[in-house]
Amino acid sequence: TENGSGTYTCSVCQDTVTGSIPATGHSMTHHAESPATCTADGVKEYYHCGRCNRNFADNAGTQELTDLTITKLGHEMTHHAESPATCTADGMKEYYHCGRCGKNFADGAGTQELTNLTITKLGHEMTHYPRIEPTYETEGRVEHWYCSRCGKYFADANGNAELTGSRTLPKLAYPGGDRINTIISVLPPELPFTDVVSGSWYEASVRSAW
Repeated sequence: TENGSGTYTCSVCQDTVTGSIPATGHSMTHHAESPATCTADGVKEYYHCGRCNRNFADNAGTQELTDLTITKLGHEMTHHAESPATCTADGMKEYYHCGRCGKNFADGAGTQELTNLTITKLGHEMTHYPRIEPTYETEGRVEHWYCSRCGKYFADANGNAELTGSRTLPKLAYPGGDRINTIISVLPPELPFTDVVSGSWYEASVRSAW
């Protein structure tokens, strides 16, 4: 960037002449910016002179650069709470998402990257209850499966058909309306006894014993 000077001596007469040497100018090579990331420093755009071995912000070499570093940015985290898995649906792990680099991490400092956030669905944990037929005296029950994880009842072992109504089968209805009249209705109409009053409380017992 500055002119130099030189001294010349004639080999014949030995006279000495001092003269100016023009500045050579810079010999620049351009280097594009290398952007900083969340975790790594970057490098500024610069021009490097191969003659003086200095770096500049411009091709003319008017703004020398002594530090080319672009400081790393650091993560810009957003926290996301865990969404637990259920019997039938996948869940999502707790994670931190960086809005700058778009990556997900297990910690707020960004030291443990997560590439898979899925918590696999758990599946049902079924107990089978067979059908119980109702009688005239006791209620019955429909065949069903109960999942101890989700607390739901199902009509099938795979949990495809949920049962939301009653699982109880009602008692059978007496054909005669009640137990006594039903027994009377199926017994012989005549008894060899003359002291059994029709419709009495003991008639059914006498007829059944007979």
